[in-house]
Parts: sequence; structure tokens; C-alpha cells
Amino acid sequence: CCVRAGSRPLIVSAWGSLNHLLVPEIRRVDVSLARQVLSVTDVLIVDNPNIPSRLGELIDRPLRVECLPLGIDGNLFRPGYVDKNAAWRFSLEIPEDATVLFSPRGWAELYGQHLIMEAFALAYPKLRNPTILAFVAMGRSKTAKEYGDQVFHLGVSRGVAHAVRWIPAVSYE
Repeated sequence: CCVRAGSRPLIVSAWGSLNHLLVPEIRRVDVSLARQVLSVTDVLIVDNPNIPSRLGELIDRPLRVECLPLGIDGNLFRPGYVDKNAAWRFSLEIPEDATVLFSPRGWAELYGQHLIMEAFALAYPKLRNPTILAFVAMGRSKTAKEYGDQVFHLGVSRGVAHAVRWIPAVSYE
């Protein structure tokens, strides 16, 4: 609607809607719509840091891109959040002195949990402090369970399963 109305400056938030650029089977309708919108976009906001490098497939002009990855509200994990922090650490068996790497992503190969697990497994032996990798169950695809099982078995085969926690689905807030 904003494209058709000629709204300017046009700032587009494409949270997840350009993820099709990261998979081989791109549907023509997705490409057509994306080209139409991006041709007049002044600023594009994406959540996936892999998207900017693929934009050349859609447009042939410079475009300001801002990446705001999904993540956690840092204000919740501040001093004074002691009770809830302690409860989560207790229920997930995370030592008080451990660093927690949290991955709140949807479960699909394009989100790269297998790469996160691989990177964690490579880094783990070199880490100086106890470190836990925490995945949250955000199964939004038909293959989420199968993919989650693959990532789990990857962690087992790489010897880091003991340092991985699987958080049940919790509300985004």
C-alpha cells in the first residue's frame, strides 16, 4: 500500500519475509513482490545478518540496510533480576558462574541452528569460563521437530550435549 501510495521516505521492516533468499527454491512471486517493494525502499530493516549480502539478486542500486537481529530484552538481565534469573538457572541446571549463549530462533535450517551448534562445539574446548548454549523451542515449521533432532544429535556427536540446554516454548515477551 505504501509503495502504491508513493509514501516517502519508505522504511521497510522485512522481519523474516526475505528469508526465502537464503534457500535454493525461491518462488517467482516472492522475488517479484520483493523487487517491487525494494525498488522504492529508502531503508530496509532485517533481522537476519545474512540477508544484506543476497540483496544484489533483487536490486541493482545501493540500499541502506539496518540489521536488528531478534534477541532478548537486555533490560531483563540486569542486576536486580535475581529471583527470575536464579529460577531459570536452577530449572535448566546452569551454574551461577556460567555464561549463557541464548538462541531464540525459529527452528528451520535457514535459521542456522546447526551452524550455531557447530560453532559452539568448535569454541567450547577453548572457552575459559563455563558456558552453556541455550536453544528455545520456537517450532514454526512442519520440519521443526526433525531439524531439532538433527541439531541435538550434532551436539551429541561433537561432545557438547552436556553444555546445551533446551528451553520449552515461552512467550516472546
